[in-house]
Amino acid sequence: MTKPQNPWPAINVGSLRHLIQLQQQSSTQDSVGQPVLTWTTVRTSYGGLNLVSMKEAFGEGQLTAQETDIWTLRWTPTEILPGMQLVFGSNTYIVQMVSNVMRRNLIVHLLCLQLNGKS
Repeated sequence: MTKPQNPWPAINVGSLRHLIQLQQQSSTQDSVGQPVLTWTTVRTSYGGLNLVSMKEAFGEGQLTAQETDIWTLRWTPTEILPGMQLVFGSNTYIVQMVSNVMRRNLIVHLLCLQLNGKS
């Protein structure tokens, strides 16, 4: 007799070993009324990193390296939106897409883009 499949998505907690920060851009005004853009941390969490692709391109007179990664996090009610940034160590990623796996509010995958990152 075969064991029935578990319909719930599962996550290997050992893969969530990177401490990350999710940041959202906010705007304030300086003393003369000019906007000052800053990034404020909205969530600190552990996440897992999966490399999707890497490429280098030569455009506008300079070499640009681009890396696309998928970060896996546990779901929380904190809203994560495209355009936010994910900070891991000295690397900064721009969130391109957010996927709530199976809409079960357990696991979130973030498709992120890193430009000219440090290895």
